[in-house]
Amino acid sequence: MPAPRTRSKFTYGPTGSRIYFGGQTWQTEYYDSFNVCRDTSGKVRHQPLEINSFEGGGGIINGSTEYASFDNYPCDYLAFTSKDRVISTPNRPSDSELVVKLLAKTNPSTPQFGVATSLAELKDFPGMIRDLGNIYNSGILKQFSSIKGTSSAYLQWKFGWEPIIRDLLNVTKFHDAVHRRFNRLKNLKKSGRETMRRVLWKQRDTHQQYMVYQSLGVYIDDMSNINTYGKVSGYVDWVLDNPDALPSTNPELMFLASNIALGLRPGLTTMWNLLPWSFIIDWFSNLSDYITMADGQIDCHFENLRLMDNAHQVIAVPQKKVGPYEMSLMWLHWESKTRWIPKTDHLLPTFKLPVLSPGQLSIVGALIGARRSERYRLTSSGLL
Repeated sequence: MPAPRTRSKFTYGPTGSRIYFGGQTWQTEYYDSFNVCRDTSGKVRHQPLEINSFEGGGGIINGSTEYASFDNYPCDYLAFTSKDRVISTPNRPSDSELVVKLLAKTNPSTPQFGVATSLAELKDFPGMIRDLGNIYNSGILKQFSSIKGTSSAYLQWKFGWEPIIRDLLNVTKFHDAVHRRFNRLKNLKKSGRETMRRVLWKQRDTHQQYMVYQSLGVYIDDMSNINTYGKVSGYVDWVLDNPDALPSTNPELMFLASNIALGLRPGLTTMWNLLPWSFIIDWFSNLSDYITMADGQIDCHFENLRLMDNAHQVIAVPQKKVGPYEMSLMWLHWESKTRWIPKTDHLLPTFKLPVLSPGQLSIVGALIGARRSERYRLTSSGLL
């Protein structure tokens, strides 16, 4: 029967002495490498896993006064800091957000392109051509001389011309997308199940923290830069409920793969993308991923969904000199690899207050500029 177990290995760093002239002598040693693995005996696939690793070095103190003498002594921080430390990727989203994102990214029915959405948006193309002609006829400088003109031109580019150009550039990728989806559906029909893995979150964070490296014999302290970075990924098994439901001939299967990969068959995802300003709601929630996760054309269910975090933390301390004492450059590196079983029942959309990027702020500014200019025009003319 599987049972929890812990395995570890480590190596020792150099030993040095701290000698007080009163006759007392201290020696210390530390782990310059440390590894511990907590998992389950027997069949460990899909079981929770935790691997913590540490490497460090430097931080050697030398120097002598009437009060104390240090001879290649590893500083106390390096010797006594916790080596078995669990590091997490900074600002990691909640398990519910990660699960929904993983299911949306790996669902066999998830489209890679939104051709149906692009075709629906082409109804605005004649108006875009007309507006472009108006800008040319009225003069470019005149068009951009007002807040409304500048804001409207930016929004037309961001949500009119830029998506059309992007879609035209993506045409060359359509063939590869269809063939990849065809091969995926073919293998899924043959085996009845597939395992899909995706990276869900990457983040890096740097902050400063006050640290005391040595307090007994000599006081050495300073602000240190702590760098934490990592990525969160996940994998899931998709299982067909009825393998016979997929087409049995290659031409029919290719037709289905084309519809799914290119998003040719309108569904909930297409309807959501066509709603005005739905992208702004996506800034504050994962509603788009939730809709994509639930919008399926293939009758299947998921099993063995797992999340994994691979995170690092690095501290580098430059050489320090305090009077006659000198501490060499010190570095510490922790790494954690964890795998856990998240809750997958009662999944609901989540909402958050994000930090908007410069691109998102520019869109909000353009919307406000266009709206305020229109309101001022109506007020001035007595219509509001």
